[in-house]
Amino acid sequence: MTEYSGFDSMRSSSCSSWDPHDVTHLIVVGGEQRGDAVSREEWSAFQAGRVVLVDLRTGVVTPLLRYSGDPRRLADGSPSVLFKSSTLTRHALWLCTTTEILRVGPRDWQIEKRVSHPWLNDVHHVVPTAEGTLLVANTGLDQVLELDLDGQVFAAWSTASTPTWERFDRAVDYRKIATTKPHHSHPNYVWHADGRWWVTRYLTGDACEVGGLGSTRRLSAVPREPESKDFAGPHDGVVWSDRVWFTTVDGHVVRSPAKLAADVDSNVASEELDRVRLVGADDGPELLGWCRGIAPVDANQAWIGFSRLRPTKFMGYLSWVKHGFRKVGQYATAPTRIALHDLTDGRLSREIDLEPAGMSTIFSLHPWSDSCCGESFPLQPFEAPPRPTCPSDSL
Repeated sequence: MTEYSGFDSMRSSSCSSWDPHDVTHLIVVGGEQRGDAVSREEWSAFQAGRVVLVDLRTGVVTPLLRYSGDPRRLADGSPSVLFKSSTLTRHALWLCTTTEILRVGPRDWQIEKRVSHPWLNDVHHVVPTAEGTLLVANTGLDQVLELDLDGQVFAAWSTASTPTWERFDRAVDYRKIATTKPHHSHPNYVWHADGRWWVTRYLTGDACEVGGLGSTRRLSAVPREPESKDFAGPHDGVVWSDRVWFTTVDGHVVRSPAKLAADVDSNVASEELDRVRLVGADDGPELLGWCRGIAPVDANQAWIGFSRLRPTKFMGYLSWVKHGFRKVGQYATAPTRIALHDLTDGRLSREIDLEPAGMSTIFSLHPWSDSCCGESFPLQPFEAPPRPTCPSDSL
């Protein structure tokens, strides 16, 4: 395992196609909790980002990378360090901590590049564009940023109803601020479909086209109102087989109509989506854990990430979480794991515990294989689309 603390090319497959049996491994991206995490707020509960390789044939979990952050780009005290949602291309694994973007070469799992900017706060996702820039879900400021590899901002788009700089100060280094909560929209995943960039928003329960305050296209991913105490927002936005795949934290997989990835000219309401409730191995979905991270295997199967629930103040008002602290572990919560589910009925097919390898929370899953042509390579690698053409908000 490669370990980084403080300061400091993938092999392309010659195979042009694959089937579900080729998925022999998953790259899983997430974080490692502090030992006293139960007594901490979310923004100080994690001590390192983690990447592990899971052999789906044997269940063996191999640690690949551990990163504990750069104190120059973190708040004082004990700020959280973990990896959130990532992107795997043919030549790089793009990772993000709350304040940095990392490019990792999966051949040797070495960090090749680190990018940061004073506006980065609670970053949740990074995606490269064909022009070599990076789109970042900058959750702490409720915006999508476009950066180059030197950390210069090319463009910015608000994901809330209020202009970014009416709420925040351009001159502040937000990397040094532990949290900006409460967020207004909580953007957490940037994705691309048919020439348009979209961003998934947890607190509004939807995805909207990246376009700042002028954006009107919207996909409603959950049927309940955000004001409801039972509201459980979406993560992800994996485009696979002409559909967009989301998870909701209360244990559902939501898939867009097949037409969406090819035609996103109109808004899509939640009732038009395919919504599957996942079933756990014990009493039901209330024991599943925090559901986030998905890797489709075929039209009706997907590997899904589940993170151990923590009894935080944030979780206290969610009634579906209150029913989760009953059975497994010190606080009656199921362990952090990946699980294969049949999406025709939500039933569990298989699961693999990741906590013995130091993984406490999961954000991304990437299919991987070592069975083709004698090489290890990514299945379903992300092909970087052109950068957004919509006008930037004021910088």
